[in-house]
Formats: sequence, C-alpha cells, structure tokens
Amino acid sequence: MLPWTKNSRSMPRFIASRLYIALFFITLAWGILATQSYHFALDDTAEFYLIEDAENALFFMSQGLGHDFVNSEFRQSYLTIEQLPADIKATVKANMPPVNQAILIASPLYDSYVLPYSSSGEIADIYIVHRFAKDDSINIIPYQLLIGLLAFFALALVVKFVVTRIGRQTQLMASKISRLTSASNGPESPLVFADYQYAFNVIEQYYQAQHQALSREKDFASFLSHELRQPLARMTNNLSLLDQIDQLPLRSLAIIADMKLTNKALSQLTTMVLQLWQNSTEHKTSVEFTALLTEHIRLFDETRLTIDTQIVASPVTILANVNMVALLLKQLLQNSKQYAATKVLIELSARQLKISNDVRAGSIETLSEDSQTHGYGIGLVMVDKACQQLDWQWQQSAENNLFSVTVNFSRARG
Repeated sequence: MLPWTKNSRSMPRFIASRLYIALFFITLAWGILATQSYHFALDDTAEFYLIEDAENALFFMSQGLGHDFVNSEFRQSYLTIEQLPADIKATVKANMPPVNQAILIASPLYDSYVLPYSSSGEIADIYIVHRFAKDDSINIIPYQLLIGLLAFFALALVVKFVVTRIGRQTQLMASKISRLTSASNGPESPLVFADYQYAFNVIEQYYQAQHQALSREKDFASFLSHELRQPLARMTNNLSLLDQIDQLPLRSLAIIADMKLTNKALSQLTTMVLQLWQNSTEHKTSVEFTALLTEHIRLFDETRLTIDTQIVASPVTILANVNMVALLLKQLLQNSKQYAATKVLIELSARQLKISNDVRAGSIETLSEDSQTHGYGIGLVMVDKACQQLDWQWQQSAENNLFSVTVNFSRARG
C-alpha cells in the first residue's frame, strides 16, 4: 500500500469515483430520454396512421363505399360522437379535442387513440379510433432500461480495468522509488505510462546525484582525516620531544606552551569538522545550552563590538551531541565576530537561538536570501552541516544592513 496521508488522495480512487459517478448520471439521463422519446414517438406514429385511415375512409365514402370499409380488428370509424363506444364517448365529450388532433384514452384494459378528422372546416367529418388491448401490447421500456444497465456495467468494467492498471503502475512506481532509497536490486516490470517513467527517471537521477554527493563527501572526509591528523600527530610528538630537552632557552618555553594550546585547539576543531561529514554515532547527552553559550560569548572579550544579550531566565537544556553544539556555536559567533560592523545581538529562548549583527553599508546586497549554505563566511557551510547532524532547522535573513541567523532546536528539548 502507498503511504497515503490524512489529507492526500489516491489517484486511482479519484479517477474511479469520478468516472463511476459520470457513468451513473449518463445512464440515468439515457433512461429518462429513452422513456420520454418512446412515448413521443409512439404518439406521433399513432397520429400519422389515424390521419391516414381517416383520409382513406373519406375517400371510400366518396366512391360510394361505406366508411366502415377501413375497419379492422383494432381500427374503427364513426361518423358522429354518439356512435363512439360509451367509455370513449364520455371522455371525448368531457375533453372535446380539437379537430385533426389525436388524444390517448387509457383504461385498465385498453389504450385507445381517438382522432376527430375534418378535411376542411371545424366540424369533424369522421372519428377514427385505434384500440389496443394492453395484454397484447409489449412494453419496451424495461428492455430500454435493461440495455442502459448493460451498457453501464460494460463501461464500468472498462473503467475498472483502466483504474486497476493505473493503480498497479502507481504501486510499481512507488516500489521502484522504495528500491532506490533502500539501494536494493531486483527484477521489476517496466512502467508502461510515459509520464510515470519520466517522473521516475527524474527521481532516479536525483537519488544518483545525492548518492554521488555523499560518496564525494565520504572520500573528502577520509582525505581530510589523513591529511590533517597525520601532521597534527607529528606536531604533538615533536612537542613531547621538546618537553624532554632540559637545555632550552627560557624564552622558548612560552612559545612551546602556546604551540601546545594551539595544537590542542586545532586537534579538537579537526575532530569536530570531520564529524560534520560523517554519521556521528556519539551518544546524545543533556547539554546545558545557556552555560555553553555564555562560555562561547567570551570570544568577543577582545573586540570593540557592542554585545547585547537577551537570554531567557530559565536555563535551556537540550538533548544533543555536546561537541557538535559547541562547534555550531563557535562557527555562528566567529561568523558574527568577523563580519559585524559595530554590534551583535544574541537572543536565546526555550525554542531557538538567534544571532544578529550589523554589516558594513552596501555589503548587504551581496547576500543571497535563497541560499541556505552561504552567507558571510565559510562558517555557515559548517553551520548547515552541523544542523543536519543535530536534526535542527536554521535560516538566515538580511534586511536593513542587519544579518541574522536563527537556529530552531525545539525538537531536541531535553
């Protein structure tokens, strides 16, 4: 089954419901039209034969033959109203149909068509009656309805076949996409719909591009791990060897100590950067975000920037990778420190962190608001990777010479 959500629709069901409803109304309209047209056609046909019989009767009378020369089992002619059968006469007198216009008189046993006919003038010259026993007449309306129902079910079978085929192709496409995400292989039937095949090709190309990008990132992480950690290890070993030398100038001790601190900081940064391009398996812990932020704000101690902080009174605690959070904070604050003109505003709430800084006039236009990985400094690339690892959301904005980065971590509350 496809993972339909509450607000989504199944395309095969949507198509089937619309077609079935359309077929139902078409069949209903056909039944109504067929019934009504049958009655109209029957009335018109009866009137035609009534007029023909009336003209024939008048002709025979003009030739000296009786008016009853045209009479038969179902056809009778009368010269006056009084000669009509009693049941017909009462109805004709009551309704008094116009001359040359047929009327239908229905009774429990008979259907009778009566025509007062006149060749010229307003007084009927003759009355023609066609009487049919209802037991002898075949009602074709049920057959018309039966034909309509048969046509409905035949078309319904065609609709069912088409919708079933669409549904199978939709399921097949979903299966193919699922195989792309799971990287599994196996024989599958081809997609017969060109639209589905085109959509699948687009999705397949996207996944292939994603896979290639992940492969390149993995290769990059492996290369970076080797090229950075090896020289750092050699630097650490050399500094250890310097510690074992007793006859070093006093002035070199401070330099060696600074090199050790720099080497340690660089090693920590390298480890955290490598985690950005690798799936971090480090166990998540409860991070005191407020304390960690306060500690990193010390980066601005030696600057002339004005630092404004708006931190929620209650300590913010988050369940996350502490090293990744520290790297994220460091990159955000370093970015603001490097590109701020005069001031930095740091806002921390229970749900998000927002860091804003003014920028030099005219430089705000260089920022692309559509970009989620580039801004002022390469640090935002690392911010994006860190947020991916932490499963957080972030966005940047630039307006009125004020650049802001907002990180939403509400899903990771401790």
